[in-house]
Formats: sequence, structure tokens, C-alpha cells
Amino acid sequence: MPAVMSMWPHLSDSWPAALMVPGLMLAAGVALSLDIANPWRSSGVRTSAAGLLAGLVGGGVGTAAAGAGILAVGGILLLCGLLGARAFGRSLRRYDSTHRRREHLRGHGTRSIAVVDALSWEQAYQEDDPIFTITATMRTNRGLRTVTGDLCAPRDLAPIVGGTVIVSHDGTTDDPTGIDCLFASDPHSPRDPDALRTYPPRPEGSPS
Repeated sequence: MPAVMSMWPHLSDSWPAALMVPGLMLAAGVALSLDIANPWRSSGVRTSAAGLLAGLVGGGVGTAAAGAGILAVGGILLLCGLLGARAFGRSLRRYDSTHRRREHLRGHGTRSIAVVDALSWEQAYQEDDPIFTITATMRTNRGLRTVTGDLCAPRDLAPIVGGTVIVSHDGTTDDPTGIDCLFASDPHSPRDPDALRTYPPRPEGSPS
């Protein structure tokens, strides 16, 4: 009885690898090149399709590999694709809720002048503007309230201890997003005369 030749390729065949490797490279490239836009822009969050595309590519490659008879590799790739799509969905919901919270405070929050008690800078930038962590005290209907948060400001508008910032808040202290207030530069605040020397421009090639 003549041997029945399998129509499926063996692991030693080259074309399944030629199919999988470009797919994996595409998925990794998309995931690296697309990202969540920064939350500091007033235009809000521009969500990327990195996770979704990586999931689709992983699922497609996994299905193709499984159809080619490489069940173990195909199953793993398909599982990775599905998990990536699930993680992307969670990330999308998290960033969307964060964006809506920021927009609510910008549009409907109470704006108060707060005195800067302390500030720190960890050499972090958003585009070319440094990001400061500020602790400030403001007067509310319930008395004095101390808040801590981040402020992204141009170097020449850098905050200074003893100066003031504008805080948008709504009285919430335990919002699920972790955002209880927003900081903005106060145009009438004293300025740090050494700011341009203290906070240098963002180095070329550094992440923002």
C-alpha cells in the first residue's frame, strides 16, 4: 500500500517561518510605533490601535500557523493575540475614563488659586516642557486644602515655591481615576528668575 503523503509542511520547512516572522515583526513594530497620546494636551487622548492591531496580527498568524499543522505554535500565537486585544481594551477604557475626568475638571471644576508649598522635578518632559510635581494649599468652602499633582509648563513659566498655581477641582478626594484636581500655570504668579538655567531644554533623543 503506497504511503500517503501529508499535505501539511513539516517543522523543518521554511515557509511557515517565513509566514510567522514577518507577522510577529509587524505586530512588534506597530506596538512600538503607536502609543497612547499624552494626557496633557487639551485635545485629549488619541488612542492608538497598537494593541488591537497586534492582536489581529497575532490571531491571523496563529490561525495560519495552526492551519499549516503547527498547532502548538499557532495556539500560542493566537492566545497571545487574544490576550493582547483584551489588554488593549482595558487600557482603552482606562485612558478614556482618565480623559473624561480631566475634561470634566477643565470644563466644570472650580478654579482656585493655590500657594505652592513644595515642588520637585524628576527631569521629565512632555515634548519640550518640563513636568513638575507640586504640593500646594488653596482655600475652599470647607477651609484650607492641600493637594498634590503634576504641572506641565514651559520653562519660562516654571513654578516656584511661594508662587501660585491655578487648581481646578470639584471637591472629590477619591475619584477612581486617581485625578482629584488639575494644575495650571497662574499668569500672575511670581516667576523663578533662574528657571531657564535650572530647567534645561529636553535633551535630543530623550523620551517625552
